[in-house]
Amino acid sequence: MSRPRQHLLLLGLIVILSLLLRLTELAAKPLWVDEILTVIFSLGHSFDNRPMPQIFPIDFLPNIFTFNPQSCAQIAETVSRESTHPPLFFCLLHGWLGWIKPNASLEEIVWQARFLPAAFGVAATVAMYFLGRVAFSPTTGLIASAFMAVSPFAVYLSQEARHYTLPMLLIILSLTELISMQRNYTCWGKIRAKNWLPWVIFTTLGLYTHYFFILVYFSQIGALFCRQFWLLWRGEKFKSFLLWSRSFYVCLLPLILFSPWLSILLQHSGRPETEWFKPFEPSFLNYIIPLYQIMIGWILMVIALPVETPCLWLTIPSALLMFTFAFLVGKYVWRGLFQSLYSGDCLQRESTIIVCSFILLNLLQFLLIIYLLGKDITSAIRYHFVYHPAICLLMAACFTHPLGQNKRKEKIKLSYSTVLLVGLLSSLCVVYGLVFEKPYKPELVARNLNLEAEKPLIVVSGYSKYQEIALGLEFALELYKQRHYLPTYWLFVDTKNGYNPVWQFLSNLDNSFASKFSNLWIIAPGLRRQDFPSNLSFSGSGMCVIDSQHHYRIGIPYQLYRCFPFSN
Repeated sequence: MSRPRQHLLLLGLIVILSLLLRLTELAAKPLWVDEILTVIFSLGHSFDNRPMPQIFPIDFLPNIFTFNPQSCAQIAETVSRESTHPPLFFCLLHGWLGWIKPNASLEEIVWQARFLPAAFGVAATVAMYFLGRVAFSPTTGLIASAFMAVSPFAVYLSQEARHYTLPMLLIILSLTELISMQRNYTCWGKIRAKNWLPWVIFTTLGLYTHYFFILVYFSQIGALFCRQFWLLWRGEKFKSFLLWSRSFYVCLLPLILFSPWLSILLQHSGRPETEWFKPFEPSFLNYIIPLYQIMIGWILMVIALPVETPCLWLTIPSALLMFTFAFLVGKYVWRGLFQSLYSGDCLQRESTIIVCSFILLNLLQFLLIIYLLGKDITSAIRYHFVYHPAICLLMAACFTHPLGQNKRKEKIKLSYSTVLLVGLLSSLCVVYGLVFEKPYKPELVARNLNLEAEKPLIVVSGYSKYQEIALGLEFALELYKQRHYLPTYWLFVDTKNGYNPVWQFLSNLDNSFASKFSNLWIIAPGLRRQDFPSNLSFSGSGMCVIDSQHHYRIGIPYQLYRCFPFSN
């Protein structure tokens, strides 16, 4: 079999593996807050026109997640008002949900909403091959594609109904065109339209998909200048100042095409929803923790073992193994990096400079945002997607060109095979929910709410913003799986003016309804334990008494009350 056919066959196997990892258990894990917001907007709904302050039976939940046909302009208007994201992914997901099955059940919607990001994740695996092939060699492309396929970080992003795999795909495509532009400039002194035009398109689409693509945009432009400074440092000169001035105008095109949304970006940047980036209680540790979290982000790109479990006998060995393995991989890549930078292959060296500059400039922008703007974006591991493809590419390049020593050839093959095997095992941990647990642990909360399954139940969830409505829905969806056939009610109450409206609303409940439930749970974001009232009365016909043995806090507090009628 010829080498091109071998590569095609291997790429096909890698794509199949990528697809299996991303589709396995796709709908098994619960939706969390950000996914719920994405799904609701993508279904064509708005929180502004959905009445929340009313009691509804929990089997009404599927009616909240129904498809409502909208135009992309309408969805963009909703997203601009109620979210802090650009609209492209929401429009694409809306079109996908409407095309595949508009009248889907709740369970089907979860799978459908996650399938599109998974498909983009598989496409990113394919695109990595072409990026590696253009930047280094076909073999590098295969290894880079394999690294992307089994990366636990990439699998985690692919199994979320969120807009991270699409920009990651666009990053790969734009990097491919960027390196092709540089290659054409080096070899022929030209920047061809067949390269710069796709780069402009991919970059513009990325800007309309995720705001962090702005970091990608500036890092790519900066990488080109870093490459030119490298040439100047080595005594070479600009081939054509006119050519570089034209390149400058090409680089401005994505920003110009994104300008209609810039005013909305500025509005979003000042919204209260972005305040979670800021530390709750600033301290000296806030200057150190981001560096640690960046390192954790790198580790999770190659290995992820169960460290979120309370079992120390599992957590400690897993953490030690993760740090040790990541150190060994990092040490090897570091040595291979210098091999690439100082090798005799001019094109390989140029690609290495561009990729390394791209990664470093992204990290520099991370640090500027953290230490100058005071927003710790490293607190969310997912934001490392902006340079994850470049990490996969750089690793593949280092493993493909091993220090030029033939006697180590078999050892090197074993090395990247080991990285792939560890990545595969880590991805299986992701798929089966052993790592990257969902925020606020909805499964655990639902089990606690369903403490006494035989008793009728009402849950009151306070909210002061859309995210807290989504948080309540996160818990409600899990409780629905356990109690949709039992008497269960849910109530959302606006707490922008405090929790007195909650107690007042409960005290005015209709007598006939209040007598239907025995247990009352209060989910109260922002409320301290001592601020929960010791008892609640219902129009003089009954009372609920606090059960101090059942107070929980997983990010937010929730408290159980025992209810009974007054005796005559």
